[in-house]
Amino acid sequence: MKKLLFFLLAFLYINIISAQPLFRGLVYDMPRKKAYKEYKRHRSDYINIRMDQGIVWSVYKHNMSICHGKLKGLMLVPRSTSIGMSHVMGKEYLDKSFQFLINRGYTIWREPKNWNDPLYFNRNNASGIVLVSPSKHTTVELRPTYIASTNNFTITLMINTFRNYIDEGKNRYSYKRKKDDTGF
Repeated sequence: MKKLLFFLLAFLYINIISAQPLFRGLVYDMPRKKAYKEYKRHRSDYINIRMDQGIVWSVYKHNMSICHGKLKGLMLVPRSTSIGMSHVMGKEYLDKSFQFLINRGYTIWREPKNWNDPLYFNRNNASGIVLVSPSKHTTVELRPTYIASTNNFTITLMINTFRNYIDEGKNRYSYKRKKDDTGF
């Protein structure tokens, strides 16, 4: 009986330690149903994420990256900008969000040219600026995106685990390599 209790406690401890928080109550590899339940319970907290100086982000249920029934990442979008934002407002969102994260101890992992200027950012870049949390477990990517239908821009803030970010990069590279080896 003692051995069973020991193994049960060890199993729970390992699961708790391996759980990497993405944002607030949402955890990497959380089952979809649990993630949706957490979102529903604290919806107002997830749609009003305030940073300094009037920067407000939102994460919606459809912006959760679910793969094989598990939560893999989150995409945040600026609050109340469904038709996009101007170039100036997009630049302001990027700069202020970046400064907020730097002040919280995040460090730059990848910094493409013109990442903070929606007008001049190369849309073919694999990602925007990528920052790593002080604990080295979480990555945050800030990226401008052009919306052709409205002739405006939008900004996305992607939250991911560092390990998952690296693995996605490897998969992207191996896909391109396989595609290049085909001769097309």
